[in-house]
Amino acid sequence: MDNIKVSVIMPSLNVHEYVKECVESVINQTLKEIEIIFIDAGSTDGTLQILEEYASKDDRIVLLKSDIGSYGHQANTGIKQARGEYIGIVETDDFIDPKMYEELYMFASELNADVVKSPYYEYYNDRFNVVCYYAKNLNKVLPDRCFSCKEYGHLLAYHASVWSGLYRRDYLVNNNIYFIEAPGAGYVDVGFRYDSCVNTEKCAWYKKPYYYYRINSANSSTNNFHLSVMIERWHELHVKTQTIRMEFNKYYAPYLIFDEYLNTIAYLKVLDIAKGPFEQLKDNISYLDRDIVLNSPVMNQVEKMDVLSFMDDPEKYVKRYKPFRPITRAFRKTVLFLLPKGSRRRIFAKKIRLLLMKKENETG
Repeated sequence: MDNIKVSVIMPSLNVHEYVKECVESVINQTLKEIEIIFIDAGSTDGTLQILEEYASKDDRIVLLKSDIGSYGHQANTGIKQARGEYIGIVETDDFIDPKMYEELYMFASELNADVVKSPYYEYYNDRFNVVCYYAKNLNKVLPDRCFSCKEYGHLLAYHASVWSGLYRRDYLVNNNIYFIEAPGAGYVDVGFRYDSCVNTEKCAWYKKPYYYYRINSANSSTNNFHLSVMIERWHELHVKTQTIRMEFNKYYAPYLIFDEYLNTIAYLKVLDIAKGPFEQLKDNISYLDRDIVLNSPVMNQVEKMDVLSFMDDPEKYVKRYKPFRPITRAFRKTVLFLLPKGSRRRIFAKKIRLLLMKKENETG
């Protein structure tokens, strides 16, 4: 096919339960000038056979097989294979609105954007899904034009959601923007989000959600969180940005710190941490000045104080929350999963603070 407008990259691994719904949502896009690239990493549950059947019936589909169990490798293989003007990513346990690529492509073309991001739905089941918690904020803050993350670093502050948008293929390739090829899924979106957003002055935000991010999938990162791996991804970003540290601290760190906090330090209230990852986390935070935290425009005062208390004495911070981890884990499992992500975290933080205040009152 000539004149491919969007190449849709679809990494897969053992998603038999969801893959048909996902593929149907892509092949039935109202934008017909699309190329669909399946990259399967050795599925053993029937997923590959389903993909083969779809590929035999639709000449827009390219089916690739990988013997490397790495989401980053799968995505990079798709980027290198892609022939479209823009690239989209759909994880094969999720699904998308039929008009997603038609409307995002039209918006990207009108603005001549290199990167277009949009909000997404947190999908729990057919009766309950919610728009991501930060959509309302970004809809207010970000302009209806192209911008750089030096102007609006807000795009870096929240969930990476690399799949909820479009990327100009030539922009990625010419700037050597690819995923880290870490084993497994490995939160490789941390680095890709940063690289794809800071190397252009042509980012754009479209206010309409299209992507349904399945929260209850056994394969989702929400249900397979590995703190040590997340810490490692942030460590790679801190090391990589050392050569532009002044620029990084001025424009990007005050926004990125919020996402790093939520996905590393905040989890110490719930999860135990081994010595190695703990030392790496301390090293990560040592790259940041206190002023970055204090001047962050996207963190509230409680969150800022929480980061600063870790900076001041990491060992004391961990020790302080240790007695409450069994309680908070139980509370998180029984109540918080019912609420939107942002609400979950803020209610969770409030619960912790109340427990600590009670303990301090009892011992005081």
